[in-house]
Amino acid sequence: MRLDQFLRYSRLVKRRPLAKIMADGGAVEIEGKTAKASSRVEIGDVLRLRFENKTLRIRVLGEARRNLSKKDASGLFEVLEESAHALDEKESLSGAPMDFLKRS
Repeated sequence: MRLDQFLRYSRLVKRRPLAKIMADGGAVEIEGKTAKASSRVEIGDVLRLRFENKTLRIRVLGEARRNLSKKDASGLFEVLEESAHALDEKESLSGAPMDFLKRS
């Protein structure tokens, strides 16, 4: 399954275009390697997601082919680690601006 689809169906990200921007901006890693939106996600993969104020490490437990309820979507992954942090205004991932992570 594509990374951007997994992030959307698992409800880790609200919209697929945002998942694409995050991945292409370097905010997502699969097994320690920077991933693109089209990267394949397999069951058992460990993902690292960097949001504006936290970082999540998750293990993929399942796949979905459609939108799921919140309860069912949480069964697609297991949180391995969650760490909070604050980004500096000038800090960016892989040179990409962090504006897409900020909420208005």
